[in-house]
Amino acid sequence: MIKPLSVLVVGLFFLFSCNNNEAQLEKLQSENEKLQKKIKNQENDQLLTKETVNSPAYVRQIFEQNGEHLARVDLVQFKNGGVANENEKLRLFKIQNAEQKNFLESTKGSVVNLSVTNGVIQAVANSTIQNPAQKKSCRYTKESSSSDCYIKRYYECGGDFYIDVDYIVMKENEDGRGGYVVNNNPKIRTFKVQSHATISGVSEGPIDAQSFIRNEMNHEEVIYVKVRKGVIVRMSSWRHVS
Repeated sequence: MIKPLSVLVVGLFFLFSCNNNEAQLEKLQSENEKLQKKIKNQENDQLLTKETVNSPAYVRQIFEQNGEHLARVDLVQFKNGGVANENEKLRLFKIQNAEQKNFLESTKGSVVNLSVTNGVIQAVANSTIQNPAQKKSCRYTKESSSSDCYIKRYYECGGDFYIDVDYIVMKENEDGRGGYVVNNNPKIRTFKVQSHATISGVSEGPIDAQSFIRNEMNHEEVIYVKVRKGVIVRMSSWRHVS
């Protein structure tokens, strides 16, 4: 016959063992969560543009990844009477806190000043540079024409969106298989792209032209444009032409 005292001792030992196992399990789970977070942070760090820069910029996209907020930004300069972007590269920077995130979300579409160290945003502020485009008209090529072209540059001036294009001629090979590009005219034309403009040939249906030019365009691809008095009225890509 088992004595009550023995039962009590066995029960206490079992209870102690269970509690000890639960404590160890919780510790392991906590350590695993810390490790997973560290791995995700390292993944984010590998994607960042590891740059140290102070520059005016447009914030094009804010998104969350692996528990951190990141921003795709377009560094710009005030030049020639407007906001110019001579380097179409989009950078990916880390947002440090909710205050930065809220500020950047509230200023989308406006130029902001960014201070970045090794890919991490250190400070954000409204741009103190006055955009001279607000005081003067912006020049562009006021012609009516149509052609295949390369888009060499885009920029904003006086609240409008412009592209510099290099007209080219597409020639077919004598055997009818494929073709080649002829570019004998070095003239660069500047045309206005309106906010409602679309481009076809890059997906199942027309998409926003300005967004495509900023974010998706391959700068070696051929674009067809039709222009009326310097304003783009039609755009299409040869991307899906067989």
